[in-house]
Amino acid sequence: MTLSDEQLQKIILDAHAVSEAELEVASEFAKSTGTPLYESILQKNIMTDGALGKLIAEHLKLPF
Repeated sequence: MTLSDEQLQKIILDAHAVSEAELEVASEFAKSTGTPLYESILQKNIMTDGALGKLIAEHLKLPF
């Protein structure tokens, strides 16, 4: 299952995992570089790959 950038943004905000300002930085970076939001969050060191993966897995009710 692939999540859209909008879905990922909602999951992150609903979980209060990062601030709206941090997510906006990643979102603007994603738009300006043409990269997915997931990759932008990692490149900007806003969340680790493990933390982001765990958050998505919990949302989808999958083991991590």
